[in-house]
Amino acid sequence: MKTCILRQVIYKLPEAETLRWGIVLCQRAGLTLLYVPRCEEQGSHKLAVCTENIDERLFEDVPAAQFEFEDEDLCSIGNKLLALGESIEETKLKNLLEDL
Repeated sequence: MKTCILRQVIYKLPEAETLRWGIVLCQRAGLTLLYVPRCEEQGSHKLAVCTENIDERLFEDVPAAQFEFEDEDLCSIGNKLLALGESIEETKLKNLLEDL
């Protein structure tokens, strides 16, 4: 089993001005690609292009249309998304077994 280190950060939702946890997938050229888990059962997960607001110690959306990355970044992003997907499946299975 490979070790995958995930950095959890505070993310400010632009539409609601509320704070959520996000997971850093990649950082490049002052921008961060962030995975934000859904907050409701019917909601969707989100990939956000953000920048870090040092003063407020959180991450905020930026109006970027694209996010550039290198080959090794792509492998790292894939490993992190795979680990997150496995974690989601484990949680679903655990919840299913608890409901029985």
